[in-house]
Amino acid sequence: MRNSKKVSLALLDLLTVVLFFVFGILFYRKMAGVTSAADPGFRMRGFFLTGVLACTAGGFCKVLWKFFFVLTGKDRTVLPKIFRIGMFGGFAVLVLASVFSGERFLTVLHGMVSFPAVIFLAAGAAGMALMIVMSVKMERESVRANWIEEGTNTLAQTMFLICLLLARA
Repeated sequence: MRNSKKVSLALLDLLTVVLFFVFGILFYRKMAGVTSAADPGFRMRGFFLTGVLACTAGGFCKVLWKFFFVLTGKDRTVLPKIFRIGMFGGFAVLVLASVFSGERFLTVLHGMVSFPAVIFLAAGAAGMALMIVMSVKMERESVRANWIEEGTNTLAQTMFLICLLLARA
C-alpha cells in the first residue's frame, strides 16, 4: 500500500481519538452541572477526567506509532504497549469513576437514553459490537480490514458524541 493511504488511515485513527476526547470532556462537563461540590460524587469527576485523559494518551500513542511506522518503516514496540496500558487503565478508571459518581453519572446517562439521543447511542453501541465481531472474524494484517475497523470506530465515536450533544442533562 502506498504511504499516502497508510497516512490517511493514521489520520482517521487520530480523528477517532479526538472524537473520544471531545466526548469525554463534554461528559465530564455535563457531570459538573448535576449537583453541588458537597456531593461525594464530586471527587469522582476528577477520576473520570483522569480516565478520559489516560485513554486519550493511549490512543495518541497508537496514532504516533502508526505515523512513525509509515514514515520511517521502523516499529517502535513501546508505543503499542503504552497504548494498551493507557486504554485499558483509562477505561478501568472511567468505569470505577462512573459507578462511584452516583447521581452525576446517572443523570447524564438518563439524558443519553432520552429521545432522540438514544437512537445515536444505539448506533454507537452497534458500531462497538460490530468492532468486536470484526476483531474475531477479520485478518489483523489486512489493510482492507483495518480501513473497515477504523471507519466503524470513527462512525461509532461520532454517534456517541451526537448522542451526548442531544442528551437532556
